[in-house]
Amino acid sequence: MSRISCFVAGMLAVSIAGLAAAQVDCSPRAGGGYELQYARPLFVMERCVTCHGDAAALAPEVKALIAGRYPQDAAVGYRAGDLRGAISVRLAMP
Repeated sequence: MSRISCFVAGMLAVSIAGLAAAQVDCSPRAGGGYELQYARPLFVMERCVTCHGDAAALAPEVKALIAGRYPQDAAVGYRAGDLRGAISVRLAMP
């Protein structure tokens, strides 16, 4: 499989799965073949801020639940639309 066909296969898989592709890349592997990588940003959604929004605005029952389950948690202060991270998947291609 060529690098072009690897890239096209990756784009086709992303399209079939209905995913928004932020990055699809195909790189040669040391032992031959290619490695397909799909990556996309992970944004904070409106529903996420119920637990991860402004710490002062969290409902008392949410604060208590988080403190009980995750006593060291500091994942607060986010707003909807903030970039939180990325999801990346790598697959070996022949």
